Amino acid sequence: MGDFNAKVGMNNEGLENTMRRHGIGRRNENGENLDICQRNNLAITVTIFPHKDKHKETATNTIGFKERGQKPWIPNESWKLVDERRQLKERNNNSRSERVKNSLNAKYSDKDKEVKKSMRNDKRQWTDNLIEEAEKAASNGMMKTVTRTICNEKRKPPQVIKDKSGNPLSNHDEKLKRWKEHFQEVLNRPEHEIPFDININYEIEEREIDIGPIRKEEITKALKRLKNGKSGGIDGITAEILKADTITTTKYLHKLYNMIWIGDEIPRVE
Repeated sequence: MGDFNAKVGMNNEGLENTMRRHGIGRRNENGENLDICQRNNLAITVTIFPHKDKHKETATNTIGFKERGQKPWIPNESWKLVDERRQLKERNNNSRSERVKNSLNAKYSDKDKEVKKSMRNDKRQWTDNLIEEAEKAASNGMMKTVTRTICNEKRKPPQVIKDKSGNPLSNHDEKLKRWKEHFQEVLNRPEHEIPFDININYEIEEREIDIGPIRKEEITKALKRLKNGKSGGIDGITAEILKADTITTTKYLHKLYNMIWIGDEIPRVE
């Protein structure tokens, strides 16, 4: 509904004279506030005739921006409560009796509290499950899984491999054969017609290299440049752990690195 940022949905129960069933999506709060159309005998014309969904959506969706999807922590039971709350509001808007309106307002208020309480409990439960999954992955050294779990990332679908004609390949053996063809073409290039002279004498520019003690600024800069999502070494220490507290990490690494750099000896742990 244009500048109202309203979605009226497809359910026109009790609003048959105002809208038809050719809306899109689920009615949002702004859509529920368009009862002004019913009170003034106006029609929501975009719901009267069938159109393609892409023609019903706003310009933001048409030009390709990602639409915010359903919250992952809200189960079907909570959505049923939301629908019940919406129905109470529709009945209240359609009612002309003050006594009935007062009764429906009280019911709507109780239902609204029930919906919000249910949503809070759902999100708390979803968060606890997420933390439990992350702890299990961390205990097994799967830091990339931890990051994906905390960020609620979805696994990306595998990239499609195509043949030379651009047709997608589904068979495993055909994919291996295509990779073989690709690397044979890339790595087996013909020799250059003009040979390269490897006996050219280049002037080597001498530069002064600082061989003094390692500075804390250098360590901090190197820590910030570490990439996340990489597996740890034999000690199991990952980049995320080192970057969790760069001040403390820099302090201990500065002492250790200079002990190795100046003493020319790697300390051994007994």
